[in-house]
Amino acid sequence: MIIRSRINELIKPEFRLQVYKINLSTASIEEKSRRVKNELTKFKIPYHTLGDGTNRLAVHCANYCLKVAIDRDGGMDNLREFLYHDQTAQFTPEAYEVDYDYGTVMFCEEVRPMTLEEFKSKQDNLRKILTKLSEDFIIGDMGLVGKNFTNFGVTKDGRDVILDYAYIYSLSENLHMCDICAAKGTSYPLVPTSDFTGLTCSNPFHKKYTIPFHEFRMRITMEEQIREIQRILKKKHVHIIDKPHAILESSDDKNYKKQNKKTIGSITDEDILSVIKV
Repeated sequence: MIIRSRINELIKPEFRLQVYKINLSTASIEEKSRRVKNELTKFKIPYHTLGDGTNRLAVHCANYCLKVAIDRDGGMDNLREFLYHDQTAQFTPEAYEVDYDYGTVMFCEEVRPMTLEEFKSKQDNLRKILTKLSEDFIIGDMGLVGKNFTNFGVTKDGRDVILDYAYIYSLSENLHMCDICAAKGTSYPLVPTSDFTGLTCSNPFHKKYTIPFHEFRMRITMEEQIREIQRILKKKHVHIIDKPHAILESSDDKNYKKQNKKTIGSITDEDILSVIKV
């Protein structure tokens, strides 16, 4: 089975290394975004901007959405979205390929963002989506309030999806327990508020309080996120891809697809490999 690496075909290793250096710099987010755009132009990567996020730049490239990390959090976001896509595929755009292990770029499905009017009219369906995701994840930056309408979109086949789902954390990681209860020797998980803008303790005898998601996220260190990603990777069968096109070892295409394998590599100064979803 021959598969295509969009990253190795379209994005030069030198560009990804420059992006990684920008990620590590101490410049402001605005300055980093400007530098990333300059690198896109310098390396003659045809694009137009779809959106400027806090940690990533989303651009149209070769009929895909290319998410470019602006800082190290953006690289982590790319890796998280790619690796969690299997579990969230019903509610998120297709995630095709990502750089590993810096996460500098990711190719995914380009989706039309919702208008504010659409967002308001689709509240019931969006609530169902977030409720379903909450069965397996702590979710953030997806609350059903007007300022978040740009984080939702509609695919070409009419699916309502979440455009940025990097800030989800698997319940299996046990990062969502109430600190106040834990200090008293009990164990109760935090659960979403009714509008999904924050978290509250599920202890019925506990005085109700709300933790804004950005405060909850500050508890989770980069090291914890890396360990989470490593645990996910250990559960997946992977192949290394280091060229624009590669022949997989398995000759049984049907069996390969059933096993839902991924390809994965690692970035070095000499050679940048990529992760590909097939």
